[in-house]
Amino acid sequence: MNDVLFTVIQCVVLVLSVIMSRYLIPLAKTKLMQNQHEEICNIVIEGVRGVEQVIGGGKGKEKKEKVIEYVLSYAHNRGINITSEQIDLLIESAVFAMNGGKKK
Repeated sequence: MNDVLFTVIQCVVLVLSVIMSRYLIPLAKTKLMQNQHEEICNIVIEGVRGVEQVIGGGKGKEKKEKVIEYVLSYAHNRGINITSEQIDLLIESAVFAMNGGKKK
């Protein structure tokens, strides 16, 4: 009887392990990546607003470089992989939204 019970418990543990590795782990990874993306987007917006406040109007290239530097530093410290090109796109999106969705 004990051998049968032990075998059943082993099978249940095996099935649960397969379910976790097939569904729960990818789900957790996706959720983590979504959280990181949202976090980076918020940091980009914070950086754009901060640089705009400090530097003011004009000097777009200088402001963009400051924001890229700020976001890269933040991402590196948090262990988030992101490229300057990706940050550039997020900056453009943030500026577009801050301008009310109008091109300048």
